[in-house]
Amino acid sequence: MVDIAFPVLAFFASLAIVMFVFSIIAKRLIDAYIPVLSLLAGVIWITLFVTYDKIDVLGSPVNSTNTITPTQVDYMDVNIGTSVTKLSGGGVNNIFAGEEIVNTDSMLYNKRIDQACMSLTKTGSPTGTVNIAVYDSVVTPTQANYLYLLGTKDSTTLTTTQTSYCFIGVDTYITTTNQAIGAFFNGGSAGNEVNVFSNATGNVFDGTNSIRTRYVASWSDFTTTDTRMSVSLNGIQEQTLNEYSKQDIGFETNEGARLKLFFLIIGISFMLTGIAERYAGRNT
Repeated sequence: MVDIAFPVLAFFASLAIVMFVFSIIAKRLIDAYIPVLSLLAGVIWITLFVTYDKIDVLGSPVNSTNTITPTQVDYMDVNIGTSVTKLSGGGVNNIFAGEEIVNTDSMLYNKRIDQACMSLTKTGSPTGTVNIAVYDSVVTPTQANYLYLLGTKDSTTLTTTQTSYCFIGVDTYITTTNQAIGAFFNGGSAGNEVNVFSNATGNVFDGTNSIRTRYVASWSDFTTTDTRMSVSLNGIQEQTLNEYSKQDIGFETNEGARLKLFFLIIGISFMLTGIAERYAGRNT
């Protein structure tokens, strides 16, 4: 947030000095108009005091919102595949399955992403949370050591029918090599699993630059198949424009209170000066 409270205060202070000097000069030139000018200046400053919390000093929208919705950019879209990779805890099955970014030629390399869709089902009655996330494909994945979380899914809400679920991250993330995008699940047990899907044969996406991978006790790569999933930049963002709102000049803050008090003091000073000059003029 741009803090302009001090520059605004300095501006009005300078303006007050200029007006004060002007009043001295004007007094010598046109004594008859000093009371009127002082009273008018007082009215202006007191008006600023009264209306300060009702105006936008810089003339821009206050708390305005600009919603930016760019066209979705798809980097990967594999929508075929019925081969199952089972995920569960206990060291029996894999705990991660997804697509790995092998090198800089990958269509997933150096991409800004915020959405992934995966086909998931369940076997038996698994319990626990499924992470849809970006993981380091060099270290052992855990529930908490993801690089970027796209979303989570309660495994109990999955069905036995292959269904595509989409997950959108809170922010965006730029991918690089030695990363894998997919599903992590270490709950459940043998017979109570979360299932991720891939095509049976044929590397349908990006050759060997991006490949299907999984983790059980170590990472295993499959260069001739791909995970059934999509990866994209959904790009729905909301930007709140506060750069020139009242909040930036300290409204309802200590700075704003001091600025309002400054308006009041200057206004009263000018009005008292006008009244005093008026009566002084009558007595001379």
